[in-house]
Amino acid sequence: VGSGAGVGFNVNVAFTGGLDPPMGDAEYLAAFRAVVMPIASEFSPDMVLISSGFDALMTLAGGRVVLALEGGHDLTAICDASEACVAALLGQELDPLPKAVLEQRPNPNAVRSLEKVIETHSKSSHR
Repeated sequence: VGSGAGVGFNVNVAFTGGLDPPMGDAEYLAAFRAVVMPIASEFSPDMVLISSGFDALMTLAGGRVVLALEGGHDLTAICDASEACVAALLGQELDPLPKAVLEQRPNPNAVRSLEKVIETHSKSSHR
């Protein structure tokens, strides 16, 4: 969970429980809403380095964002994600997620995984 001034701000959301049911938009949105953004907002970074291109973090660090493309196993997905990130950074309108997806509850495996991450981070000295 980090060291020194970074204790509690280094987070890895590891989904466990296999792929049945699979992790999808609802699970990643839950991780982003419940773990990533609260920790990132509390840390208040000067710059955000984004692996795989999650442009929603642009609200942090005064919009100073670096997108770094890493290796990927699904070339179509990484191409689509990269294209969407560049389009968002250029101010182009993106298709929103359907309301049903935004309101969908994450699957039980994701909930258990997120609870473990939150429990681990709740033990950090800054909280």
